[in-house]
Amino acid sequence: MKQGKVVICNIIMMAISVAAIVTLWVGSFMTVNLKLNIDGEKMSSVAGNEGTPEEGTPGEGEGAGSEGDFLKDIQIELPIKLEMKSLDLIKSIFENPEPLIKDTINGVTGSAVDAILAQTDVIMTKFVTVAVDEVVKQAEEQVKNELIEQLGEENVTEEQIKEKLETDYGVSESDVETLKNEASDALKALLNGEEDNVADCLEKSETLDNLIKVYAEEELKKENGGAPVTQEQIDAKAAEIKSDTVSECEQAIEDLKVDGELNKETVVVSALSQAGIKDENGNDVTFESIDDVKAYITDYVYSAVPEDAAGYAGTGMKVLGIFILVVIAAWAYFLIKLIVKTLFSKYNKTVGMFFPKFFGWMPHVFFVGLPMLLFNNLDKIAEIAETQAGMEGLAETVATLTSFAEINIASLTWVSALCSVLLLVIWIPYYQWRRRLKRMAKNK
Repeated sequence: MKQGKVVICNIIMMAISVAAIVTLWVGSFMTVNLKLNIDGEKMSSVAGNEGTPEEGTPGEGEGAGSEGDFLKDIQIELPIKLEMKSLDLIKSIFENPEPLIKDTINGVTGSAVDAILAQTDVIMTKFVTVAVDEVVKQAEEQVKNELIEQLGEENVTEEQIKEKLETDYGVSESDVETLKNEASDALKALLNGEEDNVADCLEKSETLDNLIKVYAEEELKKENGGAPVTQEQIDAKAAEIKSDTVSECEQAIEDLKVDGELNKETVVVSALSQAGIKDENGNDVTFESIDDVKAYITDYVYSAVPEDAAGYAGTGMKVLGIFILVVIAAWAYFLIKLIVKTLFSKYNKTVGMFFPKFFGWMPHVFFVGLPMLLFNNLDKIAEIAETQAGMEGLAETVATLTSFAEINIASLTWVSALCSVLLLVIWIPYYQWRRRLKRMAKNK
């Protein structure tokens, strides 16, 4: 039998082996892309807080309500990335894995901070929305009290309140939405370095003027013991309140600056600097840049990891490193056999494929395929557990929790897995050639 076809197959398998070895050595062993879907309404429901303020005066129950409303108003996505490279895991076999663990944590925290930075303008505009809602609630509360006094009954409908607010004070629901959108757009522009006109937006808003006048009238009546007040007094009081509001807004913006600059990064840096964070010695921690924030979070998370857990993580990395080396060794052994047999064997240039066929698919199947299969079927697993083990409510809880996150695991180990499949395809004719050449070699 001529061995030309065998040689061609051997050369193809050499190329396959090299591709598998290179990608296993220098590629990503596992990249976990986690996307957190922060749905405030669902989170509020899970927490058992619907965020509905109690009826009463602004000081009674609205604090908790505003927090709940803010939570329910959030609808953002935060992508977080965790990557482990094969070469780093291999190095952990021979070196202290502590730096690798810390680098991994640093990668995750850095990814999380970057994700938050990308959404900073969205998050900040939610504060604007909630702030406007609070002003509207205060105005509606005053209108409600007026209606109760005028009608002589407690059962005042929301429609009556909104109608009176629009008729008597010129504030409609569309006006409120316009104010929210204008203020939010102005804040987004400011954080993206386009223009600084948030205070101007508030200053020029007629809707805000009208809302403040409702509140100002009630404040004056309280100050005067319920005595009637004139329109001039209301206008003067409203102007005073609005001036204070605009000044507070300007000061809040100034407080978010770092070295005179304001952008998404400075918002996070200044907010954390003002949060009263203490170091291990009880001193205030200040941040100069976003890199300081990432470094602090990394150190904090690493210090919070129990020593035993860090040890187990280090051992796990060493085991993974050894596993990768075994798979690489299987491909390398196969490659060496191919080279030697192709160049030096006279009668039988075929080689066995057991090791690469057996080990080549394992990294991808065990660390990508199976985890993704498990996560994508958690709801079905929970349903089975609920039915078989009587774990009531488990399926619903799992479905709710998984709705908050999307996980995708990627890895270059798919190349090794594909190479194993290609070997299996080649093996079908190759095995027959190998048996025939072995018999011919024995007969010589």
